[in-house]
Amino acid sequence: ERLDEILAAVPAARVVRMRRAMAAVWERLLYSSYAPSFETLGNDFHEFNFGPRRPNVTSYLGEDGSRDAFAGIMDVLRARVQAWERAG
Repeated sequence: ERLDEILAAVPAARVVRMRRAMAAVWERLLYSSYAPSFETLGNDFHEFNFGPRRPNVTSYLGEDGSRDAFAGIMDVLRARVQAWERAG
């Protein structure tokens, strides 16, 4: 209910800083490297299939998908596996 009031209280200089910070990470918030498709299996069953990696298929602003949300998840999982392997 107070959202308009709260947002209006944010100084303009802070909004600019926040927007600049978002410019550095916006690609990580998009799943732009995969184009989902539906494949029919039988008469009434559909399976969601992400299929092969296809850069730029769903690109919003020309990003190549190398820094998208999926790549970020894979980076986190890779780091966890490496830490687990080091721990023995």
